[in-house]
Amino acid sequence: MKAEGRRQKWIWAVLTSAFCLLPSAFSQVIDDFNGSLNWQAHPSDGVSLIVSQEPAGRRASALRMDFDFHGHGGYAIAHKPVSIDLPPDFEFAFWIRGIAPPNNLEFKLIDATGDNVWWVNQHNYVFPKEWTRVVLKKRHFQFAWGPLGGGEPHQIAAIEIVVTAGSGGKGMVLIDDLTLTERHVASVDQPLAFTTPTIDFPETREFGGLIVENDAPNYEVQISSDAETWQTIYSVKGAKSPRQFLFTPETEARHIRVVPPARRVILEPIAWSASRNDFFTNVAREAPRGDYPRYFQGEQSYWTVVGVDGDSSEALFNIDGALEPEKGGYSIEPFLYTGERLLSWNDVQPAPALARGFLPIPSVKWPQMTVTDDLCRLRAAKSAGYECHALRRRPPLPGQPALAIPRRHRRRRTDPRHAIPQSHRRDRQLPADHPADAAGRLRSGALRRRKHRRLVAAGEAARNEGGDRRSTRRVGRILVSNASRGRQGKDRHDRCADARSIESERRDASSGFSRLGAEVRPRGRRPSAVSAGDQRQHPRQPRLHPHPPRWSIAAAGIAIVRTLVDPRRIDDLRGAAAARDVGGGQGVHRVVREISNSRGADPVPENDSHGELIYLIAEYYRHTHDRALVERVWLHVVSAVNYIDALRHQRMTPQYKNTPFYGLLPESISHEGYSAKPMHSYWDDFFTAKGLADATYLAHGLGFIRDEKRFMVIRDEFERDLLASIRGAMAMKQIDFIPGSVELGDFDPTSTTIAISPGGQLGKLPATALARTFDRYFDESRSRALGVKQWDAYTPYEWRTVGTFIRLGQPQRAYELTNFFMRGQRPPEWRQWGEVVWRDPKTPKFIGDMPHGWVASDFLRSVLDMFAYDRDDGALVIGAGILPEWATQTPGVTARNLDTHQGVVSFSMRGTNNAIHVTVSGPLSNVIVHSPVPKPKEVRVNGKVVAATQDVGVRSFPSEIVFTY
Repeated sequence: MKAEGRRQKWIWAVLTSAFCLLPSAFSQVIDDFNGSLNWQAHPSDGVSLIVSQEPAGRRASALRMDFDFHGHGGYAIAHKPVSIDLPPDFEFAFWIRGIAPPNNLEFKLIDATGDNVWWVNQHNYVFPKEWTRVVLKKRHFQFAWGPLGGGEPHQIAAIEIVVTAGSGGKGMVLIDDLTLTERHVASVDQPLAFTTPTIDFPETREFGGLIVENDAPNYEVQISSDAETWQTIYSVKGAKSPRQFLFTPETEARHIRVVPPARRVILEPIAWSASRNDFFTNVAREAPRGDYPRYFQGEQSYWTVVGVDGDSSEALFNIDGALEPEKGGYSIEPFLYTGERLLSWNDVQPAPALARGFLPIPSVKWPQMTVTDDLCRLRAAKSAGYECHALRRRPPLPGQPALAIPRRHRRRRTDPRHAIPQSHRRDRQLPADHPADAAGRLRSGALRRRKHRRLVAAGEAARNEGGDRRSTRRVGRILVSNASRGRQGKDRHDRCADARSIESERRDASSGFSRLGAEVRPRGRRPSAVSAGDQRQHPRQPRLHPHPPRWSIAAAGIAIVRTLVDPRRIDDLRGAAAARDVGGGQGVHRVVREISNSRGADPVPENDSHGELIYLIAEYYRHTHDRALVERVWLHVVSAVNYIDALRHQRMTPQYKNTPFYGLLPESISHEGYSAKPMHSYWDDFFTAKGLADATYLAHGLGFIRDEKRFMVIRDEFERDLLASIRGAMAMKQIDFIPGSVELGDFDPTSTTIAISPGGQLGKLPATALARTFDRYFDESRSRALGVKQWDAYTPYEWRTVGTFIRLGQPQRAYELTNFFMRGQRPPEWRQWGEVVWRDPKTPKFIGDMPHGWVASDFLRSVLDMFAYDRDDGALVIGAGILPEWATQTPGVTARNLDTHQGVVSFSMRGTNNAIHVTVSGPLSNVIVHSPVPKPKEVRVNGKVVAATQDVGVRSFPSEIVFTY
């Protein structure tokens, strides 16, 4: 079916006078920009913004915003103070045009506190070159942030028009005739069915779409305000189904008709097409299950990222075998035609897997029925993409089963409610690679005709002029039974490859990923290879698809350093360590930024990042001894320390004396729990303490005596004030645990883990409060795992607590938590976690990045701590998290190539005849070997009897330690 007409965008609607028929009891011109200009420029650091009056406005003058992002992220805010009491229903309207690259356009309402913000945020807004009217209705505004936590805006003290970096660059935007109007338009609130030639209302109604049941292949949908002058909003030609779904969001009319008249018209409410995703969800409900992707059925659809080591390009691959080849692009999804049935994901039980069970090369197998569909996705070197499909008949069937691959012109996000359309780019065609007879059958449409209802979703989703091609389009190839084909695409998918070349690339990638990570048995070969490989697929962006990276690379970088034994494999971290998060300037100090992407650093004030940068550089130095690199980035270390010193002095003024705020870093939102309102977060301060300690360590190692002495003073003063603040906050809030922030006195043990590792505060924090913090956490976590405590979701950042309990000398608790967290992998065969784990895996709610780089790094660090970790006093502790049964049962425990501060260590631990034998090798100097069984009767080191304790110090290597019981 071909459909032509005009479409109203669902939020940033261009409304002509034909639709502006609203009776209004209230209308206000906020600014016509003809008088004095009362708008202020508030750009972020490193961004230029000039707000001025442009004489060549739409009718007279206009607001002009000239911005330049100077090659990095940020925002350009035009701010206007106002005093407005909003009516119960309203709309803001303004005219806009501009000459600028696509960027995010925000319209914000701010209350009198300045903390609560409501907004309409249009991502990648394409600025029109001609004057275009934008209307923002009350329903379009969402609560953005603030202590209120939600609700509707009522009294407004400021309006902001913001350009936020999407593609960045520089440009000019003009705004004219900003108005506020009270709305009195009734909306259709439930489906209304009509069989009359014309639908007539006593007054204007607002509706979201139509379902037209019509035998005529060609027809038009028209609206009117007076039943005399009619305007066509949809023109349909060549309809093949008797039932069509029309996407007409937020259309307003008093009279509606279909020409020629339809048998039946169903008028749908606004919510039916509040977004394109809502529209397709409603269409999918009337289609056979499986015709549309799983996420349109209200079920979670898990995916993974695929790519090769160090590649700048990634793809998404989901558990049903669907593939999104590039960020913002289309998706392709497999169907199997058996000669009698067209099989979708709903007709089989897709089985995900990893190559060799642990390598980050995912696959999905459709094992049911009589046909097996093996699908794999491998990003080969130089961004060349492969899809592999194999069909096998078991037993042979009459006829030839075939594989059909329709293109889905929608891409996935982390929340099934918010799938978004593909980016605006020229369509990429996949080359065909199939036998002639199958190709002929596809071209002739025989398969499509035979299974028409299955392929077009029991109806048709109309495409209006310039609109998206819907899910009914079938492209690609058909493969016959007992055949295997592969397709390779480089950039524009312009090459084909046979199965042998694909298999060669697969072997090369498998070999490369196999070299990643340490090896631990019997718990599984190279458990770190999946996460380490995932982290390394693009070094600048540990988790860039579908969201930009959120956290500093410190945690991810340390996890990678601990699992990769060849220094050349972390060359890409050098540039990141030097400059990744350093951007902007404040006075003589350079600011370490938390978020960074392809545009550079974004100006989000998050005060943990300064210490994290120093920590990453120091940890890299401990593992590689790369003095040359540290000398090259030394000025960044000095700048970070200088900025920390400046920040802490903001809380050393008389007003903070004798308060828990004294000497801390100022409020920030680096801890996401404080995004609604910045807090004095101990998360920031623990990383700062670690950064100052590591800056002192680096200065000493490089022989920079003057810097070392200065850093030492700052380190000691800050640590003194931090510990005093914690005691003061506990007293002020009358709590017996370590709080997450000063103001809230909140219980946040996942955040407090940072104090122990990497913070180095284990022996300095109040011992009783520290014990109470993690005792309470474990009790609550156990209740959750046992089902005693009801829960819906958790964040697997809690993996950090596993390493914490190892360092607290409580391995049994660590292992109990590990068992619970391992059940949160989605799917378990792909060995990955999202940012949020829901108790019900099918829950169609936000899960964040998948797999999540930060969670992966927490998992790696905690699991590695079970076998070996570097203690704050310089000792290497081996075996602190090994359970007795691991060591005493055959074949025991073997760990190879664990990278530590002292060097690469390998060890084994085996139980025989009332004894535990441990062998340790590597370029080591100070090791503590922990036996999983307490109270040995005798301990020998290299045959020599030593004190019979559970922890034994070893100074010479290789060594053999025997614990006898």
